[in-house]
Amino acid sequence: MRRLDSVLVLVLACSSVASYCRAARGYPELQLGLGGIARYGQARFANALYTAGEWVTNASGGWTWQNVQAPQLDRNGNPLYVLPNIPLVALPLYDASTTERTNMCKGRLSLTWEGEADIRLPNATHVSGTVSGVVLNGRRDYTSSDGGGNRMMMYLYALNTNNPPRNIRLWLPDPADAMNRSLAPPAGQAGPLFHPTYLDVVRPFRLFRFMDWLETNNNRTEDWSDRRPPAHCFMHGQHIPGKEPTGGVAYELCIALCNTAGADMWICVPHLATDEYVTNLARLVLYGSDGTNGYTAPVADPVYRPLDTNLRVFVEYSNEVWNPGFTQGNWAYNQSVALGLTWGQFVGRKASRVWNIFNAVWGAANTQRIVRVGAGRSGDAGYCRSFINEAIANGVKPHFVSIAPYFGNDIEDWVYAKGAAFFTDRSSANINCAHDELQRRLLSGVAGSSVMNDDTGGGINQAIRDVCVEYNLPLVNYEGGPSIYTSDIDTPSNQPTGSWLTSFMTEFNRDPRMVETYNINMNLCKLRGLTTHAMFVDISGWGKYGQWGHKEFTAQSTNYYTRDCAVKYKYMIDWMAGQASIRHIDEPLGSVPTFDNDYNLPPAEIGRPYKVDLTTSGGNGARTAKLIGAYLAGGISVTSVPGAADMLRIAGAATNTVAGGQCAVFARVLDADGDPGWGRFVFKLIGGNGTIVESDFTGASPALNRPWTNCYYLAPEFACAGWDRGAGVTTYAGSNAFIFALNMPSTESAATLALAIADNEYLTVSVTPPPGTTVDLRNAEVQFSIGRIDYHAPRRFAVFTSVGGFTDGAQVYDTGRFTSMLPEAFSFRMPGTAAYQSLTGAIEFRIYGYAGQYAGHKASLSAFKLTATNVTFNQRPIAVDDDAAAQAQQAVNIDVLANDMDWDGNALAVQSVSGPVHGSAVVMSNAVQYTAPALMSVTDTFTYVMNDGRGATDSATVSVIVVPEPAVALAVALSLSCMAMRRHTLM
Repeated sequence: MRRLDSVLVLVLACSSVASYCRAARGYPELQLGLGGIARYGQARFANALYTAGEWVTNASGGWTWQNVQAPQLDRNGNPLYVLPNIPLVALPLYDASTTERTNMCKGRLSLTWEGEADIRLPNATHVSGTVSGVVLNGRRDYTSSDGGGNRMMMYLYALNTNNPPRNIRLWLPDPADAMNRSLAPPAGQAGPLFHPTYLDVVRPFRLFRFMDWLETNNNRTEDWSDRRPPAHCFMHGQHIPGKEPTGGVAYELCIALCNTAGADMWICVPHLATDEYVTNLARLVLYGSDGTNGYTAPVADPVYRPLDTNLRVFVEYSNEVWNPGFTQGNWAYNQSVALGLTWGQFVGRKASRVWNIFNAVWGAANTQRIVRVGAGRSGDAGYCRSFINEAIANGVKPHFVSIAPYFGNDIEDWVYAKGAAFFTDRSSANINCAHDELQRRLLSGVAGSSVMNDDTGGGINQAIRDVCVEYNLPLVNYEGGPSIYTSDIDTPSNQPTGSWLTSFMTEFNRDPRMVETYNINMNLCKLRGLTTHAMFVDISGWGKYGQWGHKEFTAQSTNYYTRDCAVKYKYMIDWMAGQASIRHIDEPLGSVPTFDNDYNLPPAEIGRPYKVDLTTSGGNGARTAKLIGAYLAGGISVTSVPGAADMLRIAGAATNTVAGGQCAVFARVLDADGDPGWGRFVFKLIGGNGTIVESDFTGASPALNRPWTNCYYLAPEFACAGWDRGAGVTTYAGSNAFIFALNMPSTESAATLALAIADNEYLTVSVTPPPGTTVDLRNAEVQFSIGRIDYHAPRRFAVFTSVGGFTDGAQVYDTGRFTSMLPEAFSFRMPGTAAYQSLTGAIEFRIYGYAGQYAGHKASLSAFKLTATNVTFNQRPIAVDDDAAAQAQQAVNIDVLANDMDWDGNALAVQSVSGPVHGSAVVMSNAVQYTAPALMSVTDTFTYVMNDGRGATDSATVSVIVVPEPAVALAVALSLSCMAMRRHTLM
């Protein structure tokens, strides 16, 4: 595949971001999902203790920690007593990555508290304050010279039970002078809540989603008393005995971040929350709180401030309540069944109840600041409709539809299938190869098995777009970005192979080409109506459970598109800037530009020059076409057309085939007022040296029009009987593929290959060489594509030939078991035995399916190609168009064969020439002599036919520029010379 370096260049040009860039209908271009708070997480707060999550002891010795809960702690997690010789321990950022700790924890640390206690950092170097002993309102300063290797451990050795400690803080180093100053405030003053480096991460964005901060998934919070108070020692983990998790970060801190950064607040209300809980939450966001309850009216000097009046609150009922992988999903499904409702209807009812409570608390004067999140399900339009209809029935139509159009397209499975030799070599070549494949899947519509993707490969299917149009609702993502994880493969029983794969996929995410891939996905989403993209998440460590973070660690550089920088985060910033001048498709300004070409472009024969111009029309004013992404064979490129900014040209001569045998191009056109239009195009690569037959399955229901004989390419004088099926196969309607199903047992293990053979469950095609000749199929290459349409469709396929016979064990290839729900491309070599050397008559190929379940579960055959390695038959030569120049009334000899070629190396000869329109042309000395007309300045054309001396012919066109004067002729010749330098000639 050809690299698309122009994307990086274009993104690099976007170096600044508007302070507040809004997309359609008043929603921002990007929403930022905030990664969870944990001791293995990141330093988001100035006080690192928030990340510890719990007090522990190691009373049993060693490194076996026991969690401490009530009655030893008060409601805010502050210790009330310490058992003799059993200190309490907190482990802030203890399991964070070495890089995170090195950048955020190395330097001056300050430990402060109110009350009387003896608290220390025994593995840091003491700098000031008392070394030990119970101290009132203490402060102890330390230095950590090795924040990466020397993990922070806070020990509480003793306290005064009559005045126990509270407001315990572990202040991280001040990034402005890390070795000499911490973020601790002067005595008597309030310190910063958020780490300044983290504020730099979030400040470019204007909408924060707090799903992970609030520990929404599997949350058991019910009553308002369950929620975490803002004065709590920790901002994650269990704080109510018997309920885990409960609450995550206190709402007051979430509001403080939004107020500090000037961003709207997206909250996820716990699925079990009572009406009292929701009422208090609505009051808290509107009026602020006293640390326990929300105020019921405006307060002049609130203890904790409300959300600023210029900011909005986005209210979502829990998170992914459709997902059975979460407690809330199972609960909602069971509730819906019990009530006789659909799943989406039940969730819509619960969401509308939450919204109505917010409306009642906020009143008419403030409800315009409430945004109702219509949380849908990617790829499930029925669920979305049920949710929306129920909400409308309850008087609160959602403000937008929200889904999660991740991309990843099962690329990790593809890498794994390549074998350990591939993914243990994390070279640029292999990383590029994987990006090529992922981009192929995005561009050609190979979505992968994940429910988060669809047949466009881009994450938002047309059915979801139709829902948005039907209800006049914008599409605002709740999550999005790359979804690549290896946890199903990287298991304890699959080592070290699993960890090798995880390491490869991590490097894959770091590679700057992720910008190209991400850019393709973003544009695919935009053409389906996306208003706001969601970055899931801002920062997180990368590993087998995913590389979700757009930054790997808080202080990661975003200066460049290099693997040591946060390329995904930087791309999002640059994307936001680039979108500032582009209108949303639902808010056009006048006429909208469009591409004129069909989705399916003419096929390109390998070795033969190819040229297609992608033209545009419509819009207001001048149009500009831009390439977004392309998956191309070597020798083919997409370029702008000089003097035609509204056009792109696909041109060249393909030197090789590509995976799936299909090239793809994705482009965008903008008019003068910023209205966009996108074009997606594909074209087949056909033929090439040694090709015997290549089937063409395009058309209406090939399986119902048997035998299906259409071919992209058939070698001269060969015959192809067309595709048919065995008696045990049922065929179905369906365009552009041969759709079929088998009648298999109810268990996969019983659906053996032997049974498939006995039941005649196969597809078949036969190829016959020219009469009186033989064909050599030793080591011939066979390529075919099979797609599993239904879940229980065959998971293995075996290929047999009439040469070897059709008995179990005689197969020449087996795909192995695969489960992906996409067209998988397979390739293998025929046996190199003498039995395949000199074949006459028809050679039959059969493809048997097996290892599936039940009857009627459909699969598809969408490609088949047979290519000889030992070519014993004559192949058609390739004639290439020519350009020439001639002076009026002068003759010029044109060597038309100079750029022609023959796969077999045969000597070529000019056979005939057609008459030009203006001048004359004759065959002379195996060339064409053209005589120009008198006193004319024209472009003349003629066609010639050449042959290879073995009966095969081809033709091409010659264009001749006729000029009346020598000086002009010289200028034209120079122009033609420059054109020749740009020509793609197969050597």
